[in-house]
Amino acid sequence: SSLPESLKRAIRCFVITCAIRRLRGQTTVHNSMLIHVSRFQLWQYHITELVSNQFIYYRRGIDQNDSVILDEFKATFEQDENSYKSYVTVSEQILNSELKTLDSQIKVHKWSEVVQRFKDAASLIEVKSIHGGSGEALDYFDHKNGLSVIAVGGNKLSRGLTLEGLSVSYYLR
Repeated sequence: SSLPESLKRAIRCFVITCAIRRLRGQTTVHNSMLIHVSRFQLWQYHITELVSNQFIYYRRGIDQNDSVILDEFKATFEQDENSYKSYVTVSEQILNSELKTLDSQIKVHKWSEVVQRFKDAASLIEVKSIHGGSGEALDYFDHKNGLSVIAVGGNKLSRGLTLEGLSVSYYLR
């Protein structure tokens, strides 16, 4: 009847990632998040509804500059937890490793920079149920200025469908 905190955090990570890409000038790129928690289509529809409701809650909070919601995003951006490393920590680890040469735009962004891109990033995100019976498609080619999507599905997503700009995956096996 409700989403686990780990999935809520994953949704926040996706919004943060979309905002950071906009901050880096990547405004016409595709952004995708994959959620695969069941192979059963009825559960996928149910999870899609729960994810959509949670995302709408976040988007409204962003639009209204709700301090409680923005503090949740800030904690996700800055604070490590037991099995989670924040964006700040991961960025620092990349910059202190051999991976730093792979992307010249990687840096430790400031929260004040990232939060300024939230409204634009969140306004573009769609939640879709993608499976054989849903009738929805990931129409990347129809979105020349980039599609930002949270795709909830099952085997169709996990076996061969390419998700352009995939940055966050939430998977149960």
